[in-house]
Amino acid sequence: MRLTVPGLHGLAWNSRHFNSQQILFSYSSLLYAHSLYCGYKDTEGTHKPNPFARESNAFLIGGTGIDNTIPMLVGVTGCALGQNSFRPFDRIFFNHFIRLSGSKFSTSRGHVIWAGEIARIPNISVDVLRVYLSEICPEETETDLVPERLVDRYNAVLDKISAAIDRCTESLNSMPSLAGCHVDGAMMVTLDRLYEKQCAALSLDRLRVSQSSRPLIEWVDHLDGSPNHKTAYAWLMGLCILAWPLMPKITEALWRWLGHSGHPVAARASTPSPHRNGAAPKIDGRRLAVSDIERCLPGRIAA
Repeated sequence: MRLTVPGLHGLAWNSRHFNSQQILFSYSSLLYAHSLYCGYKDTEGTHKPNPFARESNAFLIGGTGIDNTIPMLVGVTGCALGQNSFRPFDRIFFNHFIRLSGSKFSTSRGHVIWAGEIARIPNISVDVLRVYLSEICPEETETDLVPERLVDRYNAVLDKISAAIDRCTESLNSMPSLAGCHVDGAMMVTLDRLYEKQCAALSLDRLRVSQSSRPLIEWVDHLDGSPNHKTAYAWLMGLCILAWPLMPKITEALWRWLGHSGHPVAARASTPSPHRNGAAPKIDGRRLAVSDIERCLPGRIAA
């Protein structure tokens, strides 16, 4: 793939290596120019350098479809290396395609579900939706978004996590007000193992979003019956740590209810607080029906 093409019209690429005028190949130059523009808008009015500027210490991550492999790795990187003002991405991650009920997502055919439209379904839990979408992230191969499967999995995750949260918060609320709060040591060992597993899935060297929810689901399944206060506290703290990358709304609410500030931090998972702040949080969202998802499709497709 050429970074430039011979021509007289377009954005000139001046180089001592060429005897005639060369024009930047539009796909490569526009992809990189769009990134530079986003960087410019991100820091506009802040007096900070563009994240792509060579003097910036920002860590740059690009994400794109596998059909853009050559334009991104050759074109965008080549454009970045071919001048002295800006730098390339530090990491570029690729994904395969997600299909919609077995067919290609296609805006031209009206065959598409926008994530924003699903998120605007009244009273939906975006936290739970994010868990499902992470599970079908097409990192290794194509995956398929089937409305019926989405609804079934969403409702199963919602019911299971909601019930576990309720059992644990009820256990803590039943404690005497002056009773000390402790964590279950054995559960902390399990949490350490699952946290390491999730960190590996979310590492910059081998990102696997599709595996990031597995430690969370294993932690949810780890809770049996009606927990005592030590088990309940340890489980809620573990949930906050493992679910925070995917379910920030409920985990930050639980973290504050458990007496902590800021967002969930793994280093503080084994540090109990005797304070409870307000009413016990619940997942803010209802169960879904297939009709909810079908309303996100154009009428002729849903029919």
